[in-house]
Amino acid sequence: MKRSKLSEFLTHLNTIESSIQFTMEKEKGCLLFSDLLIKRSPSGHLLSAVYRKPTQSDRYPNFRSEHPIQHKQSIVTTLLERAKKLSSTTQDLNSELRYVKRTLLLNGYLKWMIKDKKKKQYNRPPEFRSKSFYLT
Repeated sequence: MKRSKLSEFLTHLNTIESSIQFTMEKEKGCLLFSDLLIKRSPSGHLLSAVYRKPTQSDRYPNFRSEHPIQHKQSIVTTLLERAKKLSSTTQDLNSELRYVKRTLLLNGYLKWMIKDKKKKQYNRPPEFRSKSFYLT
């Protein structure tokens, strides 16, 4: 869509249903969406990384708490999976993995558990995707 038509398109969207009103944020080098930071590389490609709001406390149930072990393992797995899926560059991925490890250690998680979950997650083969997954 041409940039000159964006305001016109926004106005059109907002006339469809009065109870739903959209806003528009123009790109200023990067865009924040949920827990995702989207930025444009010098070559024009879109890159992504994990984003945390300034109010993020990095507090998770302490490993020594009475929460079931499965919940604690799930926290580790989820944070590692999020790093893997949202980081589009090796540099961002490594930075996020260091951040996750430091945060989990501060919450009492054990080094071996983090290392074990990371090893299992990053050494498994790519997920099978059927042919119908791809657009033709």
